[in-house]
Amino acid sequence: MPTPDSQLLSLIAQYLPDNTSEDITPAMLRDVLVALVQAKVNQDQLSAFAQLASPVFTGAPTVPTAAPGTNTDQVASTAFVLATLASNGQGLSALVLPQSVLAGHWYLTASGIWEARRNFSASADPVNGANWLLKAGFAGQASTITAAAITDASDAGRRMLTAASADAQRALLNNPHIAPNQYGVHPGWTSEDGPQGLWQWVIKSILAVQGVKAPAAPTAGQVDDTADTFSYLPNPDYPSFAQYKVAGLPGVTGAVVLDATNSYVSGNRIYIKVVGPVNKGGLAVYVAGSGNVPDGAPLTNADPFTGTAVVLAKGYGATYTATYPSAA
Repeated sequence: MPTPDSQLLSLIAQYLPDNTSEDITPAMLRDVLVALVQAKVNQDQLSAFAQLASPVFTGAPTVPTAAPGTNTDQVASTAFVLATLASNGQGLSALVLPQSVLAGHWYLTASGIWEARRNFSASADPVNGANWLLKAGFAGQASTITAAAITDASDAGRRMLTAASADAQRALLNNPHIAPNQYGVHPGWTSEDGPQGLWQWVIKSILAVQGVKAPAAPTAGQVDDTADTFSYLPNPDYPSFAQYKVAGLPGVTGAVVLDATNSYVSGNRIYIKVVGPVNKGGLAVYVAGSGNVPDGAPLTNADPFTGTAVVLAKGYGATYTATYPSAA
Protein backbone atom coordinates (compact mmCIF):
# COMPACT_ATOMS: atom_id res chain seq x y z
CA MET A 1 0.00 0.00 0.00
CA PRO A 2 1.51 3.37 -1.00
CA THR A 3 2.61 5.61 1.86
CA PRO A 4 2.05 9.40 1.92
CA ASP A 5 5.78 9.84 1.34
CA SER A 6 5.76 7.57 -1.72
CA GLN A 7 2.69 9.39 -3.08
CA LEU A 8 4.42 12.75 -2.66
CA LEU A 9 7.57 11.49 -4.32
CA SER A 10 5.53 10.11 -7.21
CA LEU A 11 3.76 13.48 -7.61
CA ILE A 12 7.03 15.36 -7.43
CA ALA A 13 8.52 13.03 -10.01
CA GLN A 14 5.89 14.21 -12.54
CA TYR A 15 7.44 17.69 -12.49
CA LEU A 16 11.13 16.64 -12.58
CA PRO A 17 13.07 16.59 -15.84
CA ASP A 18 12.92 13.25 -17.64
CA ASN A 19 15.70 10.72 -16.98
CA THR A 20 17.04 12.71 -14.04
CA SER A 21 19.99 10.94 -12.52
CA GLU A 22 21.24 13.79 -10.40
CA ASP A 23 20.27 14.42 -6.82
CA ILE A 24 17.23 16.56 -6.05
CA THR A 25 18.32 20.08 -5.29
CA PRO A 26 16.46 22.87 -3.45
CA ALA A 27 15.95 24.59 -6.81
CA MET A 28 14.21 21.52 -8.13
CA LEU A 29 11.91 21.40 -5.14
CA ARG A 30 11.08 25.08 -5.61
CA ASP A 31 10.12 24.43 -9.24
CA VAL A 32 7.94 21.52 -8.17
CA LEU A 33 6.09 23.61 -5.57
CA VAL A 34 5.50 26.43 -8.06
CA ALA A 35 4.05 23.93 -10.56
CA LEU A 36 1.72 22.43 -7.94
CA VAL A 37 0.42 25.84 -6.88
CA GLN A 38 -0.19 26.86 -10.50
CA ALA A 39 -2.15 23.64 -11.18
CA LYS A 40 -4.39 24.33 -8.18
CA VAL A 41 -5.02 27.89 -9.35
CA ASN A 42 -5.94 26.72 -12.85
CA GLN A 43 -8.38 24.14 -11.45
CA ASP A 44 -10.20 26.79 -9.36
CA GLN A 45 -10.45 29.12 -12.34
CA LEU A 46 -11.87 26.45 -14.66
CA SER A 47 -14.65 25.59 -12.19
CA ALA A 48 -16.15 29.05 -12.71
CA PHE A 49 -16.74 28.43 -16.44
CA ALA A 50 -19.78 26.71 -18.02
CA GLN A 51 -19.46 23.27 -19.52
CA LEU A 52 -19.38 22.93 -23.29
CA ALA A 53 -22.22 20.35 -23.24
CA SER A 54 -25.58 21.73 -22.06
CA PRO A 55 -24.15 24.78 -20.27
CA VAL A 56 -26.25 26.54 -17.61
CA PHE A 57 -25.86 30.33 -17.60
CA THR A 58 -26.66 32.73 -14.81
CA GLY A 59 -26.85 36.49 -14.72
CA ALA A 60 -27.23 38.23 -18.09
CA PRO A 61 -25.08 36.39 -20.66
CA THR A 62 -24.49 38.15 -23.97
CA VAL A 63 -23.94 36.85 -27.49
CA PRO A 64 -22.99 38.53 -30.76
CA THR A 65 -26.01 40.11 -32.48
CA ALA A 66 -26.72 38.51 -35.84
CA ALA A 67 -27.84 40.53 -38.86
CA PRO A 68 -31.65 40.84 -39.31
CA GLY A 69 -33.02 37.90 -41.24
CA THR A 70 -30.27 35.47 -40.20
CA ASN A 71 -31.63 31.92 -40.34
CA THR A 72 -28.99 29.63 -38.84
CA ASP A 73 -28.28 27.81 -35.56
CA GLN A 74 -26.64 30.96 -34.23
CA VAL A 75 -27.90 32.12 -30.85
CA ALA A 76 -30.41 34.98 -31.17
CA SER A 77 -30.05 37.97 -28.89
CA THR A 78 -32.93 40.20 -27.86
CA ALA A 79 -31.45 42.90 -30.07
CA PHE A 80 -31.61 40.54 -33.05
CA VAL A 81 -35.31 39.77 -32.39
CA LEU A 82 -36.27 43.45 -32.21
CA ALA A 83 -34.22 44.30 -35.29
CA THR A 84 -35.78 41.46 -37.31
CA LEU A 85 -39.29 42.60 -36.41
CA ALA A 86 -38.44 46.15 -37.35
CA SER A 87 -36.96 45.06 -40.70
CA ASN A 88 -40.23 43.27 -41.52
CA GLY A 89 -42.14 46.50 -41.09
CA GLN A 90 -43.95 45.31 -37.95
CA GLY A 91 -41.86 47.03 -35.36
CA LEU A 92 -41.72 46.03 -31.69
CA SER A 93 -40.59 48.31 -28.93
CA ALA A 94 -41.18 48.68 -25.23
CA LEU A 95 -44.11 50.90 -24.33
CA VAL A 96 -42.95 53.61 -21.94
CA LEU A 97 -45.84 55.83 -20.94
CA PRO A 98 -46.60 58.45 -21.94
CA GLN A 99 -45.57 57.72 -25.52
CA SER A 100 -46.69 58.48 -29.08
CA VAL A 101 -47.50 55.23 -30.86
CA LEU A 102 -47.86 54.39 -34.55
CA ALA A 103 -50.71 52.44 -36.13
CA GLY A 104 -49.71 48.86 -37.00
CA HIS A 105 -46.65 48.82 -34.72
CA TRP A 106 -46.31 46.37 -31.86
CA TYR A 107 -45.51 47.43 -28.30
CA LEU A 108 -44.24 45.34 -25.40
CA THR A 109 -45.78 45.66 -21.93
CA ALA A 110 -45.87 43.50 -18.81
CA SER A 111 -49.20 42.01 -19.90
CA GLY A 112 -48.26 41.12 -23.47
CA ILE A 113 -47.59 42.39 -26.99
CA TRP A 114 -50.06 44.98 -28.30
CA GLU A 115 -50.71 46.40 -31.74
CA ALA A 116 -51.65 50.07 -31.99
CA ARG A 117 -54.80 50.50 -34.08
CA ARG A 118 -54.12 54.18 -34.85
CA ASN A 119 -51.60 56.96 -34.33
CA PHE A 120 -52.15 58.55 -30.95
CA SER A 121 -50.48 59.58 -27.70
CA ALA A 122 -50.74 56.69 -25.25
CA SER A 123 -51.01 57.64 -21.58
CA ALA A 124 -52.47 54.46 -20.01
CA ASP A 125 -51.86 50.73 -20.15
CA PRO A 126 -53.34 49.13 -23.30
CA VAL A 127 -56.74 47.43 -23.30
CA ASN A 128 -58.54 45.83 -26.23
CA GLY A 129 -60.65 48.40 -27.99
CA ALA A 130 -60.48 51.20 -30.51
CA ASN A 131 -56.83 52.01 -29.69
CA TRP A 132 -55.23 48.63 -29.00
CA LEU A 133 -55.40 45.00 -30.10
CA LEU A 134 -53.80 42.32 -27.92
CA LYS A 135 -51.60 40.10 -30.10
CA ALA A 136 -50.06 37.86 -27.42
CA GLY A 137 -50.90 37.71 -23.72
CA PHE A 138 -48.20 36.58 -21.32
CA ALA A 139 -48.78 33.61 -19.01
CA GLY A 140 -50.31 34.59 -15.73
CA GLN A 141 -51.79 37.78 -17.15
CA ALA A 142 -55.57 37.97 -17.61
CA SER A 143 -56.85 39.12 -20.96
CA THR A 144 -60.47 39.74 -21.98
CA ILE A 145 -61.83 39.10 -25.45
CA THR A 146 -63.90 41.97 -26.74
CA ALA A 147 -66.12 42.11 -29.80
CA ALA A 148 -63.88 44.80 -31.31
CA ALA A 149 -60.88 42.45 -31.13
CA ILE A 150 -62.61 39.79 -33.26
CA THR A 151 -62.06 40.92 -36.83
CA ASP A 152 -63.13 37.79 -38.75
CA ALA A 153 -66.56 36.77 -37.48
CA SER A 154 -70.24 37.52 -37.92
CA ASP A 155 -72.12 39.74 -35.48
CA ALA A 156 -73.79 36.63 -34.03
CA GLY A 157 -70.38 34.98 -33.61
CA ARG A 158 -68.99 38.02 -31.80
CA ARG A 159 -71.95 38.04 -29.42
CA MET A 160 -71.47 34.36 -28.68
CA LEU A 161 -67.69 34.58 -28.11
CA THR A 162 -67.97 37.63 -25.87
CA ALA A 163 -70.98 36.49 -23.82
CA ALA A 164 -70.45 37.02 -20.10
CA SER A 165 -71.48 33.50 -19.06
CA ALA A 166 -72.74 30.13 -20.24
CA ASP A 167 -76.30 31.22 -19.43
CA ALA A 168 -75.81 34.27 -21.65
CA GLN A 169 -74.63 32.00 -24.47
CA ARG A 170 -77.69 29.75 -24.07
CA ALA A 171 -79.91 32.83 -24.17
CA LEU A 172 -78.30 33.80 -27.49
CA LEU A 173 -79.01 30.32 -28.85
CA ASN A 174 -82.65 30.78 -27.82
CA ASN A 175 -82.89 34.01 -29.80
CA PRO A 176 -83.08 33.10 -33.51
CA HIS A 177 -84.60 36.37 -34.86
CA ILE A 178 -86.25 34.77 -37.91
CA ALA A 179 -88.63 37.11 -39.72
CA PRO A 180 -92.00 35.89 -41.05
CA ASN A 181 -91.64 34.17 -44.44
CA GLN A 182 -87.86 34.68 -44.39
CA TYR A 183 -87.32 31.15 -45.72
CA GLY A 184 -90.69 30.47 -47.38
CA VAL A 185 -94.18 30.54 -45.89
CA HIS A 186 -93.90 30.43 -42.10
CA PRO A 187 -94.42 32.62 -39.05
CA GLY A 188 -91.64 34.63 -37.43
CA TRP A 189 -89.77 33.61 -34.27
CA THR A 190 -87.73 35.32 -31.60
CA SER A 191 -87.50 32.22 -29.40
CA GLU A 192 -86.68 28.57 -29.91
CA ASP A 193 -88.53 27.26 -26.84
CA GLY A 194 -92.03 27.77 -25.50
CA PRO A 195 -95.53 27.36 -27.00
CA GLN A 196 -94.78 29.81 -29.82
CA GLY A 197 -91.16 28.75 -30.24
CA LEU A 198 -89.41 27.53 -33.35
CA TRP A 199 -88.95 23.92 -32.20
CA GLN A 200 -92.60 23.29 -31.45
CA TRP A 201 -93.55 24.60 -34.88
CA VAL A 202 -90.94 22.38 -36.54
CA ILE A 203 -92.10 19.27 -34.66
CA LYS A 204 -95.76 19.93 -35.46
CA SER A 205 -94.90 20.48 -39.11
CA ILE A 206 -92.98 17.20 -39.28
CA LEU A 207 -95.85 15.30 -37.66
CA ALA A 208 -98.30 16.86 -40.09
CA VAL A 209 -96.19 15.68 -43.03
CA GLN A 210 -95.49 12.22 -41.66
CA GLY A 211 -99.02 11.63 -40.40
CA VAL A 212 -100.02 10.36 -36.99
CA LYS A 213 -100.63 6.66 -36.42
CA ALA A 214 -104.31 5.77 -36.15
CA PRO A 215 -105.48 4.67 -32.68
CA ALA A 216 -105.79 0.95 -32.09
CA ALA A 217 -109.21 -0.66 -32.23
CA PRO A 218 -111.19 -1.52 -29.11
CA THR A 219 -111.08 -5.20 -28.18
CA ALA A 220 -113.13 -8.17 -26.91
CA GLY A 221 -116.33 -7.45 -28.82
CA GLN A 222 -119.40 -9.41 -27.64
CA VAL A 223 -122.77 -9.76 -29.37
CA ASP A 224 -125.77 -10.23 -27.03
CA ASP A 225 -128.63 -11.03 -29.39
CA THR A 226 -131.08 -11.40 -26.53
CA ALA A 227 -130.29 -8.06 -24.85
CA ASP A 228 -129.71 -6.44 -28.25
CA THR A 229 -126.29 -4.99 -27.27
CA PHE A 230 -122.82 -5.03 -28.69
CA SER A 231 -120.18 -4.49 -25.97
CA TYR A 232 -116.40 -4.04 -26.05
CA LEU A 233 -113.32 -3.10 -24.00
CA PRO A 234 -112.21 0.43 -24.88
CA ASN A 235 -108.72 1.39 -26.05
CA PRO A 236 -106.87 2.31 -22.80
CA ASP A 237 -105.86 5.66 -24.32
CA TYR A 238 -109.53 6.46 -25.07
CA PRO A 239 -111.60 5.26 -22.07
CA SER A 240 -114.78 7.37 -22.56
CA PHE A 241 -117.66 6.15 -24.77
CA ALA A 242 -117.96 9.73 -26.08
CA GLN A 243 -114.59 9.22 -27.82
CA TYR A 244 -116.03 6.55 -30.10
CA LYS A 245 -118.20 6.38 -33.20
CA VAL A 246 -120.31 3.51 -34.44
CA ALA A 247 -121.46 2.82 -37.99
CA GLY A 248 -124.09 0.35 -39.19
CA LEU A 249 -126.82 0.84 -36.58
CA PRO A 250 -130.23 -0.12 -38.03
CA GLY A 251 -132.19 2.93 -39.13
CA VAL A 252 -129.17 5.27 -38.73
CA THR A 253 -127.33 6.74 -41.69
CA GLY A 254 -123.54 6.89 -41.45
CA ALA A 255 -121.46 6.90 -38.27
CA VAL A 256 -122.60 8.56 -35.03
CA VAL A 257 -120.81 9.47 -31.83
CA LEU A 258 -121.75 7.32 -28.86
CA ASP A 259 -123.80 9.07 -26.19
CA ALA A 260 -126.31 8.23 -23.46
CA THR A 261 -129.09 7.62 -26.01
CA ASN A 262 -127.33 4.82 -27.85
CA SER A 263 -124.83 3.41 -25.33
CA TYR A 264 -123.97 2.95 -21.67
CA VAL A 265 -121.09 1.75 -19.47
CA SER A 266 -121.20 -1.24 -17.17
CA GLY A 267 -118.09 -2.37 -15.35
CA ASN A 268 -115.14 -2.00 -17.68
CA ARG A 269 -117.18 -2.51 -20.85
CA ILE A 270 -119.07 -0.11 -23.11
CA TYR A 271 -122.43 -1.32 -24.43
CA ILE A 272 -124.03 -0.17 -27.70
CA LYS A 273 -127.79 -0.56 -28.09
CA VAL A 274 -128.68 -2.39 -31.29
CA VAL A 275 -132.34 -2.35 -32.37
CA GLY A 276 -132.98 -4.44 -35.43
CA PRO A 277 -131.15 -7.07 -37.46
CA VAL A 278 -127.50 -6.54 -38.36
CA ASN A 279 -125.44 -8.87 -40.48
CA LYS A 280 -122.12 -10.26 -39.30
CA GLY A 281 -119.52 -7.50 -39.62
CA GLY A 282 -122.24 -4.90 -40.18
CA LEU A 283 -121.38 -2.88 -37.06
CA ALA A 284 -118.08 -1.01 -36.76
CA VAL A 285 -117.01 0.86 -33.62
CA TYR A 286 -113.79 2.90 -33.55
CA VAL A 287 -112.03 5.85 -31.89
CA ALA A 288 -113.32 9.06 -33.43
CA GLY A 289 -110.60 11.16 -35.06
CA SER A 290 -109.77 14.57 -33.61
CA GLY A 291 -107.33 17.30 -34.70
CA ASN A 292 -104.46 15.65 -36.53
CA VAL A 293 -105.39 12.23 -35.10
CA PRO A 294 -107.25 10.15 -37.71
CA ASP A 295 -110.13 7.74 -37.06
CA GLY A 296 -108.99 4.60 -35.28
CA ALA A 297 -109.07 1.02 -36.47
CA PRO A 298 -112.59 -0.54 -36.29
CA LEU A 299 -113.93 -3.43 -34.23
CA THR A 300 -116.80 -5.29 -35.93
CA ASN A 301 -119.41 -7.76 -34.69
CA ALA A 302 -118.36 -11.37 -35.19
CA ASP A 303 -121.94 -12.60 -35.03
CA PRO A 304 -125.18 -11.26 -36.54
CA PHE A 305 -128.07 -9.60 -34.72
CA THR A 306 -131.37 -11.25 -35.61
CA GLY A 307 -133.71 -8.59 -34.31
CA THR A 308 -137.11 -9.60 -32.78
CA ALA A 309 -140.22 -11.47 -34.00
CA VAL A 310 -143.80 -10.59 -32.86
CA VAL A 311 -146.28 -13.43 -32.08
CA LEU A 312 -149.99 -12.68 -31.39
CA ALA A 313 -151.97 -15.10 -29.19
CA LYS A 314 -155.69 -15.12 -28.52
CA GLY A 315 -157.39 -16.73 -25.60
CA TYR A 316 -160.51 -16.25 -23.57
CA GLY A 317 -161.30 -12.99 -25.31
CA ALA A 318 -157.83 -11.39 -24.83
CA THR A 319 -154.89 -10.81 -27.16
CA TYR A 320 -151.29 -11.28 -25.90
CA THR A 321 -148.04 -10.06 -27.56
CA ALA A 322 -144.64 -11.72 -27.01
CA THR A 323 -141.26 -11.06 -28.68
CA TYR A 324 -138.72 -13.68 -29.56
CA PRO A 325 -135.51 -13.61 -31.50
CA SER A 326 -136.17 -14.60 -35.06
CA ALA A 327 -134.30 -17.46 -36.62
CA ALA A 328 -130.88 -16.62 -37.91
